[in-house]
Amino acid sequence: MKKPRPKKFSRRRKQVGRGALQSAATNPFSASELKAALILWLGAITASLTLFGSLQTFLDVADWARYLATHWNTFMEYFWVNIFGFPKGASAPITFTFSLMMIAYGTALFAKPEKAHEKVYKKSRISLIWEEIRLPFTDEKKMLMYVQGFCIITTAMVLFRFLIEAFIFNVPHQIELELAPKWLSYLMFFTVVIAWLLVSFRLGWAELLHSVILTIFMVLFYVIIASPGAYAAKAAGDEQVSTYRHIILDFSVALMPGNLLGLLVIANVRQLNARFKYILLALLTILVLSALSSRGMSLKPPTN
Repeated sequence: MKKPRPKKFSRRRKQVGRGALQSAATNPFSASELKAALILWLGAITASLTLFGSLQTFLDVADWARYLATHWNTFMEYFWVNIFGFPKGASAPITFTFSLMMIAYGTALFAKPEKAHEKVYKKSRISLIWEEIRLPFTDEKKMLMYVQGFCIITTAMVLFRFLIEAFIFNVPHQIELELAPKWLSYLMFFTVVIAWLLVSFRLGWAELLHSVILTIFMVLFYVIIASPGAYAAKAAGDEQVSTYRHIILDFSVALMPGNLLGLLVIANVRQLNARFKYILLALLTILVLSALSSRGMSLKPPTN
């Protein structure tokens, strides 16, 4: 009678398993996570350079920092205006928009498992589009997320326009919708209030807090980007103010809904708030290095 064959490969399998665990311990980042980290930091550095290019108008920074900001602004202006034909002065909001999209995409890569990622992309594009259209009507949570995005987008647009008009151009009445009757403005106002209440009661107060934080982030970022051009237009006269308001400012306001909607489709509000710290960290690093190299940094009035 034949003896049962011994399991020769059991010890080898254990060794292979141990080697895989050791390699996972020594290499904690996978290829997809490394890709996500690179995209995330590239977006954060690009966004921080764009913000610093606007802040250096109001700060006395080191020569190397001013050189970096000036040439970054010149390169972005040439890229967006001369190559793609966007209006002059619109390069900063466009660059910042693409930077935020990179941050959102990197965030989604971190949060999305690889297997689920592969399963999603096996479907056809038509089925994916149909699912995105159908889901808000069948899934209550998805519908509330769209309501949350509507609240953030509308509030950020109104606050951004109001702050620029009221504190730089001294026309606070521009908070009302232009070229629209007053009843439409009031209807929009009550719709936004009801939407915020719906978010707070259905998604919870923690989600409401994250929505408010994301709104403040977006308003702050876009006000910093738009302020140098607004001050320059104000110093140049009423004609330049009118041109800036009806071209650059309207373009920035029109850019915000698409930007925020794209961000919220890729990643949720909590993830975006957690990742926006990379923008502040990169911006703070540039400011600290500039202050250390020039031994101090002071405010100055905005110039052209």
